[in-house]
Amino acid sequence: MMIKNGVLYCEDSIKIFTTKPSQAIEVETYISEKSGIHLTQFWEQYLRTTMIPNLQYSIQQNQLRYRYTDIIKGFDMPVQVKINGVLNWIQPTSAWKTLENNGKIKTLDVQQDFLINSSLIEKP
Repeated sequence: MMIKNGVLYCEDSIKIFTTKPSQAIEVETYISEKSGIHLTQFWEQYLRTTMIPNLQYSIQQNQLRYRYTDIIKGFDMPVQVKINGVLNWIQPTSAWKTLENNGKIKTLDVQQDFLINSSLIEKP
């Protein structure tokens, strides 16, 4: 098993899941175990609701404030944002968080590799 460019590759998963019918929970458990990442809230959010997480954020000088809305309790998937052209990982939750940047934040781009919406708000 290996992770390359954010994609999990596992040869034995092809053998396991092509030889017999599988329940969703079996696949979810297998991926969680093999990746070593607790994915329960991820599966709940994306497989059992119709809500798309919304990353709300505000920028004030060198501060980025952010949180998720439209999520289930406990959802905290990290996402990448580019601040002034530099990639940063943030881990939003339903509570507001603050990231202090070294200089004034001039640009912020949410990376498109994540199934989320985003919205700039004036003040949280």
